[in-house]
Amino acid sequence: MRHNSTRNILSGISTKALSANNCNGFLGFPGTRACKKTTRRSGYFPTGSKCADTNHRAFTFVEILIVLSMMALVALPFTKMFVFGMQGSNENSEHIVAYNLAREKIEEIKSLPFEIIKSDFDNFRDVYADRPGFEAPFENKVDFEKTFSDIITQEMIQQDDTKKETYEKLRNLYKSAYFRDFELCPDEVKGFRRVIDVDDKIDNSVPPRLKKITVFVFDQHGHKFAEVVTLISKHK
Repeated sequence: MRHNSTRNILSGISTKALSANNCNGFLGFPGTRACKKTTRRSGYFPTGSKCADTNHRAFTFVEILIVLSMMALVALPFTKMFVFGMQGSNENSEHIVAYNLAREKIEEIKSLPFEIIKSDFDNFRDVYADRPGFEAPFENKVDFEKTFSDIITQEMIQQDDTKKETYEKLRNLYKSAYFRDFELCPDEVKGFRRVIDVDDKIDNSVPPRLKKITVFVFDQHGHKFAEVVTLISKHK
């Protein structure tokens, strides 16, 4: 009888301890915790509860990867639009620089006397005279216009001996053609090439009283970036 009474007393104490909400040690022994399941109310746990609700599950690594992949697929078209926009902006800037170079030359030609306005081939073909490898530009206008450029920078003549020799010869011829000394261009335009063509056969009168001036600007790969045309007439 005494053993049964003791067992009933311990069972009552154990039941009372397991049903407690304060998560104290079971029967006072540390390390043994028993908690009544709590529910989340209005975003917080009941006062005095030290146990979190373990029914809420977190995102798995696979789920995070799936979400990131979906976000990448959505963002891809916008990324391409951004890249194309940047490329278009750069090309527009280059075209603006090219047209400015062409208009600058047109204005300079307009200030010259009508009789001395000539194409670059007529004015500067001697730049390639007696230079091995440049026989075609010296003899043929088409090859000359594929090779010649009056855009020369300080960096170009420092890094390229061929450009340096061209500069030395061009500087001697330029003053007789434009009545001023040849000036080096800023390094920002070193990727362009400029050449001028003059057509005096559009006028049937003798001597011709009208000339067609065309200024071409190419990039370093030979793509034409600008072409500006104007007509200059001889005043009576």
